[in-house]
Amino acid sequence: MSMSYRKIRRQSLQFNSLKNIYLRQQWAIRFLESDIQGKTVINVDESWIGTSDFRRMNWAYRGKNNNLAVKNLSPRISMFVALDTRGEVFLSLS
Repeated sequence: MSMSYRKIRRQSLQFNSLKNIYLRQQWAIRFLESDIQGKTVINVDESWIGTSDFRRMNWAYRGKNNNLAVKNLSPRISMFVALDTRGEVFLSLS
């Protein structure tokens, strides 16, 4: 069986569903309409940089798919950002 050197196709593991997008929009509308005078509200977001595999091509047997799963258990940089209603920003990298 011979092998060839082909481009890797990345496969997404997850995406934003229409339901989740709609729910976030509804929450934002209700939050903006609510009375937050005198209160401090903190919004926290988490993200990460987990791509340490920068391969674009891979050896594969003819007739076999050349997909590379996006989910890999490798070290990554986690980023946490918090923003409050007073304009203060908090950052954390780990």
